[in-house]
This record gives sequence, structure tokens and C-alpha cells, in this order.
Amino acid sequence: MTTVELQRDLPADPERVWRALTDPAELAAWYWPERMAPAVECDPVVGGAWRIASAPDGTAVGGRFLAVARPLSLSWTWRWDGEEHESVVAVTLAPTAPELDTPDGTRLHLLHDGLRPEDVGSHREGWVSCLDRLPAHLGADGSERA
Repeated sequence: MTTVELQRDLPADPERVWRALTDPAELAAWYWPERMAPAVECDPVVGGAWRIASAPDGTAVGGRFLAVARPLSLSWTWRWDGEEHESVVAVTLAPTAPELDTPDGTRLHLLHDGLRPEDVGSHREGWVSCLDRLPAHLGADGSERA
């Protein structure tokens, strides 16, 4: 089993980032590319279910929330539809210091653990692509600080 670990500094406070990670409408707006027309279900409570599906691509992933500590951390199981293998994603959010490039921002740390070795590359690529879309989404509603 293997791990993907990524970190990003984001231009919004932890509460704003939390909403982007847990609100179904927000997740649908940025998590997967628009061409995938994602449909999202998300109940961010311990034991609550989440699922993201793309009818055009015929793919979906989902799981259950394992830990939820608004607005600083959450973890969930991850399993692609049609597969038995399950892994775990953990995200922590920490306010960035004013002296950093993102004052009033958030440092996001993502750890996707328990991946099969053959899946690490595709999951790393997927998470990088996903997290690359998040800063633009955070600024879309005007809550971003200059």
C-alpha cells in the first residue's frame, strides 16, 4: 500500500476552504472538470456518505466520513464504483501566517493512504489536477483576499 501526500497554500480562510470541501454545490463546481458534469452528494458528519459521479464518463467514487472537525480536519474512505479496494483520504486545514504569500489564507495538507502501488501515479495526477482548480474557485465568490 502507498500514499499520496500534497500541500497547498490557498487564498481563503479555513472556514471558506471547508465549505469548498464539504458543500455539494461547491464540490460540483470545482472538484472534477466541468466536462465531467459531476453530481455530488456530501453529508460531512462522522458516518455520513459522500459520492461524486460523472454520467458522461461513467465513473463514480464515494465513501463515508471517518472524522470531521470543522473547519480544520476531515477524513473519509475512498472507493471507486465497481472496485473492492478502499483507501482513506485525510485533509487538514491550518491558517497561514500573515508573513506568508497568502495572508488570511489556509495551508491544506492532503494525505491519501492505502492506495495500491499501481494506483499511486493516477491518484497523484488526479489530486494535483483537482487541487489546481481550487484556488480559482475560492476566488470566484469574492471571498478571496488580495
